[in-house]
Amino acid sequence: ALDALVVQAETKLKMPDWFEKHKNQLLEFNHALYVAIGSALSRNMGQEIIRDIAAKIKEYHYPQNSSQEARGDFMAPLHVPCSVVPRLHLFSYHDLNLIAVLYSLNRNEIKKRPDYGSLVIFETVQNPEVEEPFINVLYRDGDTDHVVYNMTGCPYPCTVKKFIKYVDETFKPMTAEECGIPENYILL
Repeated sequence: ALDALVVQAETKLKMPDWFEKHKNQLLEFNHALYVAIGSALSRNMGQEIIRDIAAKIKEYHYPQNSSQEARGDFMAPLHVPCSVVPRLHLFSYHDLNLIAVLYSLNRNEIKKRPDYGSLVIFETVQNPEVEEPFINVLYRDGDTDHVVYNMTGCPYPCTVKKFIKYVDETFKPMTAEECGIPENYILL
């Protein structure tokens, strides 16, 4: 319920008087709670999302080195013809997922729950002065300007090769056991 009120406040809707009276305390509590939950879920949410993104980047830049998993066959099919090489992939997630991704990339940077409409962009950039493309991770909190988000394990400028290596070495796939899924369950 608190989160619903926070979203209402962020979108400038009329708030109850009691909320306005305690707004700063409630926002601070809500932000701290979200960062705590998101950071706790960083392994099974944030790191898995980053692995998916790295697989897509690897598939695009190094198709000859991409495994079946890297080609994204584990993701929901988008029914894109095989002859089309997508240049843009959009993933939509909730604020907890964003916190988990941001925390996984740099646990010292994320201080509060992302505002409504926030986004994280992983873009590959080809600089004519540098032979290899590099990764920009940009973060926009709500309606603020994008800022470069610093990755702990692959500081800027982080080349595509370094990023893929960093993700492969740092973010290992989760097992069903680690997720708490009993052996007799079937995963779809």
